[in-house]
Amino acid sequence: MDSFAALALATEPPTDELLERHPEKRSAPMITRTMWKHMVGQAVWQASLLLWLTLSVGSMEMFGDNIDFGSRHHYTIVFNTFVWMNIFNKLNCRKINDEMNLFGGFMDSHMGHYILVIIILGQIGMVQLGGSWCQTVPLATPQFMKCVLVGFSSIPIGFLLRLLPFCKPARLQRNSESSGDKKKKN
Repeated sequence: MDSFAALALATEPPTDELLERHPEKRSAPMITRTMWKHMVGQAVWQASLLLWLTLSVGSMEMFGDNIDFGSRHHYTIVFNTFVWMNIFNKLNCRKINDEMNLFGGFMDSHMGHYILVIIILGQIGMVQLGGSWCQTVPLATPQFMKCVLVGFSSIPIGFLLRLLPFCKPARLQRNSESSGDKKKKN
């Protein structure tokens, strides 16, 4: 799943904003503070939710009455939810500078669409048809859709993370101030 997601992100065409941006210095970090904010935020959210689904006996109540805690059925729901959280988080990962429009330029990446379909079909196949080979049991349609719905929570969490203010490093603040001074002189 991660390999396909990385391939989907890598095949997105460059935007005009990206092509007009000045190059980064050699000493600039590859992972920016904003990226760290999103990685840590999603990791905390997903780990918390998945631990609750895995360890809390009451967590399975929303998926139905006939689920034995600790059974293969229980762990199939946890696995399916985990994958759907990451499928939806792939959409968050398309925008790395706190842009609010997740779907801006989404239709331009045809290869990304094909890869996303492969990931989704693969997940459906692994859960519904994987059996003993994938250590899964088929889920009823309402249970499967609840996993998708819980997985969708990665989107609003990403939105909330975008709203969190995060200080720019001092060097970026100086650069934006100096560029503002240059504009005033012109």
